[in-house]
Amino acid sequence: QTDGVAEAAALVREAREAAEKGVSQLRPPDPPRSLRAQVTPGAGRRRILLSWDHALDVKTARVTRYLVAVLDPAYGRALTVAQLEPDYNQALGRFQPIDELTAYTLAEEELHKMPRFWQQQRAKVQVAACNTAGPSRWATVEAALRP
Repeated sequence: QTDGVAEAAALVREAREAAEKGVSQLRPPDPPRSLRAQVTPGAGRRRILLSWDHALDVKTARVTRYLVAVLDPAYGRALTVAQLEPDYNQALGRFQPIDELTAYTLAEEELHKMPRFWQQQRAKVQVAACNTAGPSRWATVEAALRP
């Protein structure tokens, strides 16, 4: 029976080492590539359509969610306005995996608590890819809000 306990302890130790090795190889993902912003005009109804490409390295830094942030001039710093995660998409009528999450729309009527954001000449918007190891660096784009 002692041999069985020693063998079980060795298996537990081996499993723990394998798990630690797997976790230590995980790193934050690279930032989204080619972040683009397209502004749709309309008094009180402006929209900024953000779109991006996935990072290239998805094996050791698999993306599990995206963060969208805007630089709010009232606070002088970026504020996160959305977290995009795989979920059921009612408009599509199906589950939407992370691989399909490559766009987001900022709507003026939804960000009404940030009026100074929409009053500036150019708005700074950021997107970061995240996983359990942490967030990527921010991908940044500026959108012209006024001609």
